[in-house]
Amino acid sequence: MYNTIQREAVLKVLCESGEHLSADEIYQVLAEKISQLSLATVYRNLKKLEAQGLIREVFTLNQQKKFESNSNPHFHIYCPKCEKITDLSFELLKDADKLLTDKMSEFNCKNYHLEFIALCSDCQIKLKQSTPAPKPPPLSLI
Repeated sequence: MYNTIQREAVLKVLCESGEHLSADEIYQVLAEKISQLSLATVYRNLKKLEAQGLIREVFTLNQQKKFESNSNPHFHIYCPKCEKITDLSFELLKDADKLLTDKMSEFNCKNYHLEFIALCSDCQIKLKQSTPAPKPPPLSLI
């Protein structure tokens, strides 16, 4: 299967960004560069790139489809505040993966999705900055 200019451009955006992007985000990056590009074209090419095994679809808690070019085994940490997705090395959880795989073999499970949900460091900092410090108790005069 040959790759079109549009398909190559979609793949390039995903690879160069290193991020987990939605079709809308990819479209916004490419719309100025490729005339007559439609959102439907982006979706169609994402589907074809996924079928070729060059990208993966990432499911998140908010149900928005995102795509990534990282095909190495890994897990995700999802920030519910800013909706950022961060890759988590497979090596960190290799033992847990083996336990899950062994347990799931009883159920003929071919695949599973594991996602961690936590505030990212940026959102933690913003939360600390926006939370007023507790007032000290009033001093009593004796």
